[in-house]
This record gives sequence, C-alpha cells and structure tokens, in this order.
Amino acid sequence: QTERWKVDAGHSSVLFRIKHADTAWFFGRFIDFEGVVEYDPGDPGACSVELEVLADSVRTWSKARDDRLRSPDFFNTKQFPRIVFTSTAVESTEEGVLQVSGVLDFLGRKKPVEFRVEKTGQGRGPLGDERIGFYGELTIRRTDFGNDTYVAQKGLGDEVRLLISLEAV
Repeated sequence: QTERWKVDAGHSSVLFRIKHADTAWFFGRFIDFEGVVEYDPGDPGACSVELEVLADSVRTWSKARDDRLRSPDFFNTKQFPRIVFTSTAVESTEEGVLQVSGVLDFLGRKKPVEFRVEKTGQGRGPLGDERIGFYGELTIRRTDFGNDTYVAQKGLGDEVRLLISLEAV
C-alpha cells in the first residue's frame, strides 16, 4: 500500500558541490524546501517524489557569495524563486534501491533527469512519530539550464552534484 510522507526539512539536507578553479570541491546548501514522497515498498511504480526548493535560501557561509548566487549570474532568484523536481517514473533496481526519473525545473528550463535513490531507514522518532529516510545524488550540467558563468574560464565547473537526504514523517 502506498503511503504519503511529508518531508521534514528540519531533519533533511539539500546540498550541492561544484568544482572551484578546477582544483577543489566547494559545498553549499539550501535551507528552505518542502516535498512529498509517495512510497510503496511492494510496488516501486506507485512511488513518487516532489521536492520544491526556495532558491533564495542558498547558504555558503559567506553573505557576499550568497548574494552573488542569488543574482542573475547564477540562481536568478527574483525571476526563478523555486527549483522543483517532480518524478515521472520509479523502478526498483535492487533491495532498498530505486531508480528515479523525473523533471528538474531550474532557471525556467525543464530537463529530464534520473538518479539512484537509497532507502536509508524507517522507524519511530523520539516523539513516537513514524519516519522514513532516503538519500540520492544527482549530477547536472549548469549549461543545460542556461547558466555558463565562469565555465569557459574554468573558474567554476559546469557539473554540479546535488546531494539530497530526506527524512519524512
């Protein structure tokens, strides 16, 4: 039976990493997001996920850098306030692992993506509520979404890895 789970943003993480100056990985995160997971362990085809991230909630531990990321050069948060992933298909690849396909809506462009998602656990929280966890990593190219700031100069990489750990109630 399919169960509906609401993402608990206070116990979840949406991180990203990008190569800086072609030398080292730089990490940032988004702190404001919400989502819903429909999960049926017996019927992967009935599973789905939707995650909506407020682009303005980007945090890199530098106010100047965060403001720059919100600008039209990067996330353009005034014109595109949300980054949305909506699944279109889910299939099981092995015990506890799902292949999730969907559409990523970023910077006004919708692109098909797919990635591997692992069920990381399920149980009761400290207050007795039922919880479930999932983890997945998704790699995108900024240029696929119309963002090429510093790519040619190798100041920032084109590939961005999204690391998504969701705990839902």
